[in-house]
Amino acid sequence: MRVAYLGTTAFAAGILEHLADGPHRPVLVVTRPDRPAGRGRRLSAPPVADAARALGLALDQPESVNGDEARARIAELLPASTADRAGWATDIHAAFASMDIAP
Repeated sequence: MRVAYLGTTAFAAGILEHLADGPHRPVLVVTRPDRPAGRGRRLSAPPVADAARALGLALDQPESVNGDEARARIAELLPASTADRAGWATDIHAAFASMDIAP
């Protein structure tokens, strides 16, 4: 099973870490882009981005998951179905504390 994981927060990062240790390791992690934070306004990565990098997972940080570019990236890595499942979709998009609502 090929999984795309969408999330942003520390809560979502913890779930990603557990998911990556199991049999359904995500092939793509999608989170919001790094943004300025704090008094110094330094770029700060979302916790899910840090976790994905530490786990060696493919990471995408689009402005919106509803944009054509983000959808194309997910579709590229996650074909909609396979013949061995008689038309059932075999891919999962797991979203936990995500930045956007994916269609």
